This record gives sequence, structure tokens and C-alpha cells, in this order.
Amino acid sequence: MKKWKKFLAGLLSASMLLGLLCACDSAEKPSESPDGPDATGTPAVVDQEYPITPEELGSGEAKWSEEKTADGWMKVTNDGGETLGYSPDSGVKLIQVAGFAFKDLNKNGKLDLYEDWRQEDGARAEDLTNNLDYKAISALMTHGDLNGMSEDATNATLALAPPRSESTLDPADADMAKVVLPKGLRVFISRLSTMPTLQQARLHNNLQIVAESLDYGIPIMFTTDPRSQYADGTTNLAMAATFDPELINNMYVDLANIYRGIGITEVLGPQIDLTTDPRWSRFSGTFGEDPALSRDMTNAAINGFQSTYDAQGNDLGWGTQSIVSMMKHWPSDAPGEGGREAHNPTGKYNVYPGNSFHTGTIPFVDGGLSLDGLTESVAAVMSSYSIAYTDDESLGELRGSAYSEFKIQLLRSYGFDGVICTDGGVVDDVNTSHGVDDLDGPQRAHKIIEVGVDQILGFGMVPSYCNGTRKT
Repeated sequence: MKKWKKFLAGLLSASMLLGLLCACDSAEKPSESPDGPDATGTPAVVDQEYPITPEELGSGEAKWSEEKTADGWMKVTNDGGETLGYSPDSGVKLIQVAGFAFKDLNKNGKLDLYEDWRQEDGARAEDLTNNLDYKAISALMTHGDLNGMSEDATNATLALAPPRSESTLDPADADMAKVVLPKGLRVFISRLSTMPTLQQARLHNNLQIVAESLDYGIPIMFTTDPRSQYADGTTNLAMAATFDPELINNMYVDLANIYRGIGITEVLGPQIDLTTDPRWSRFSGTFGEDPALSRDMTNAAINGFQSTYDAQGNDLGWGTQSIVSMMKHWPSDAPGEGGREAHNPTGKYNVYPGNSFHTGTIPFVDGGLSLDGLTESVAAVMSSYSIAYTDDESLGELRGSAYSEFKIQLLRSYGFDGVICTDGGVVDDVNTSHGVDDLDGPQRAHKIIEVGVDQILGFGMVPSYCNGTRKT
């Protein structure tokens, strides 16, 4: 349970920081947090007993104002504090404490610690975690797939597009709202790149309204595999050929702005496997074969994703235009035996001529975990499918990375305390469950959690062993 709570604190902190509860449909950037009494723009808060009984809304010296945006969501500006957003269709109301406005996410009429934006993210997430049972926690450890929505469900959800004439949001309007979100799932990979941009934003926003209306108001984190947003389909390998990290940083800043504009807050990338075999099918998605170049490009790319920059290009660290980056695939999935790919059983083994295992970790350790930018380290890491083959098992048991205690704890030994996520399908796909073919789905999920992985990617809409029906 401690491992689960450690994961949840990181996940929910990122969600609260980066997940717009109801982001606007337009390309207009959200306002940056106003300057406040400390460096983060957040007033210092002394120890208090929670929950706090609020003041009458608007009474005394109110330090906040509210306006309805053209897209139908409410923007709340706290003088010297955080800028908030919520949907009037979700049932969430504002409460006032010390003159500031807060969202009453659990609708109990009081200010709970996790709702208090004056507190640090870690403390807020811990408070929320303490109120969740194992069913809710297991659901938050699931990285689902938005493609599980039927066409009818998608169209029904799009029909919820604000502004609405009245606050009568019906959770039965779509399968996603009726079945999945009430079970607690809040992380979904969105593979809707062929959908028009405005429709993507509207779909994501409308699902956020539903999420905000439920239980504790936990927002959805929409993720995506890297998408090429440039007309020529530029790949990471092509970017590496420029030998220009500053150019790559600028390109990734542009990509982050595009993703945020449609409601995506995490990218499952960059792909930084160190590749030396041209037969490997995913070569073009990487920064190539040179460890130093791949390290520098990784650093530049993740800084571009994770940092918010002002008009002069100054790095502000985490902010309104930041994207959580999940570098992949630890500890490099590229040295497949014979150049074969680990999405298939024939490519399940990685081999390391010249004892080159640690060479492949350079882009991860010296790049992603040691950023020059103010976010300091990549926020998330995806493990590889493959087995690190050695005769003596000096690189761990002959199991895929998601089940390898050696690989997962090696990553932690470098000081990484963010989210570790599996690649997709390692629980329910026999083609990628390398080395644990003798285990069934729930046993694989248990093994993944046991070795210290935080999140399981690749389930469909409602995984049978991570929706509270079975305690693993």
C-alpha cells in the first residue's frame, strides 16, 4: 500500500498542477499565475485544522474575481494566488477562506486540505490518498485507452459541448461517462489524431466536466504517443541529424503548446532508445546511436516539453504550458537480438556485445534525469518490453522490464522519484509478456506492482483486474 500511495502522490500532484479541469476549446493560452508573496505566486499558509469552515462567499475583503469565458467555463482569479477554472455544469461551487476562492471539489461545503491550493502539491495528494480505498487507488494506477469509446459514445460526449443552457449534465450521455469515469479511472491515452483539432479539444473538455462532477473532482490526465505535427513528418532521427539541441528545444516547446491546446497534459515520449542496429524497426523514432548526442537531444526535448517559457524565452519551470514527459523505453529497448523488435516474442531478448548495457542508459541517466532546465528531471519513465539477457542473470531475472526488480530498482537508485509506467499490453497481451508467460493477468499485474512499477499501460476501457472487482 505504501508503494501505491507514493505513486498516487506523484500522479495526482502532476494532475492537479497540469490537468485543466475544464480547458478552453480555443488556442488562447491560459493566464500565467499572478505574482504572489513567494516565488511560486502562492501565499504561505500556516498549519490549520481541516476541514475549514468557509466564510460567506463574497464577504469581507474578497481577494478574488470570477468571469465566464467564451467557451463556457468559469475563470477565477485570486489576487496574489492561483488562477482556477471550473465548469458550471459539473456541480462544483466556490467557497471562500481568508478572502481567497477555492473549489469545493468533494461538495461537502468545507475546505479540505487537498482542495487548498496554498498547500504544497505533495501534501494535497497525500490528504486525498488517505481518503481513497484500494479500488480507487488501483483505478488511478491504470493507464487506459480513450479509443475504447464507441462511435456513439464519442458523438454523445461531443454533444455535451459547452456552453449549455442549463446545468443538467447526465452521466448516462456516453459510455465513458456512465461506466468508466465513475469507476475511478483518470488516465487515458488519446489516439484521436485524425479527429479535427477542435473536436478533440471539445471531447477532452467534456469528459473533464464529467470527471469534475464525480466524487473528489479528480481531473483526467489525457496522454498521447508522440505525434508529428510538422507537415514533413519530422522524426527524432531527423532532428538529431541537425546536431542542434537548441532547435530541438524550440520544436518541442511548439509541440507542447499544440498538445496543451487540445487538452493533452502528458506525452509518452520522447523515445530515446540508444540504437546501433539499423535493422531495428523503431530506429527512426530515436535520436540515433551516439550516446552523447542522444543525451543532449533528450535534455533539450524534455526541457521543451516540461518547462513553461515567458515571452523572452526564460525558463519558468512547471507552468501553464508544461507537458509531463514520459521518456522511453528504460533501460533502452534497442539492442534486440538480430535487430528484432520486442513487440513480438521473436524479439524478446536484448543482447549487449562488449558489456554495453550501461552505455544504453546514458540518454536516460545523464539526459532525462539530469535536465539543465528548472524542472530538473523527467517526470515519468516508461519501461521496455524486452528481457536483458545474460547467462548469469547479472542484469536480473530473465523477465521483461515491467517485471524486473533489477531494472526498476536500478532506475530508482539514480534518485528518480517520478512515475514508472509499463509499456502497453504487458498484462493481457501474450506477445509482450516476456518471461511471465506462466502467469495469468492478475498475477502479472501483481508482479508489476511488487517490483515497484507505478502505472500499467494498455488496458481497454475497464480492465477486469484493476477496476475494484478483484484485489491484487
